[in-house]
Amino acid sequence: MLPGFDVSTHAPLVNAKGKRHALPLVWMGRPRDHLNVGKTQDWAQPYEPIAETGCPGAWYRTPWTRSLDRYYRRRTESGDRIDNPALTRCEDPLVLEAVQALEAFEDAAHNEYLRRYYAEQKTKSQRKG
Repeated sequence: MLPGFDVSTHAPLVNAKGKRHALPLVWMGRPRDHLNVGKTQDWAQPYEPIAETGCPGAWYRTPWTRSLDRYYRRRTESGDRIDNPALTRCEDPLVLEAVQALEAFEDAAHNEYLRRYYAEQKTKSQRKG
């Protein structure tokens, strides 16, 4: 399911806290939430807010996505990608597009990390100066 998908036709449900929601809460492979041990019932198999974020397990925790690993191009320390002969020889447009999307998501996440890192460094230097 995509974020923002119209779920108005689903029968409304009520969770343990009495909050109404249109979709059942299910575990989709998310790792254990060790910060909430004893605080939430689902810490070992945490639920995800699929009405707000879509089904994350549908795109990055599936066997099909894992099957793309053999085409993945590793990164160097400088951020370049190392050629992978399996990807170079591949002619399947779905695989090529999927690997391109995965690498784009990875690049975006790395860039966001760097943006936050440098913003934090700038804040620290301004406090000192």
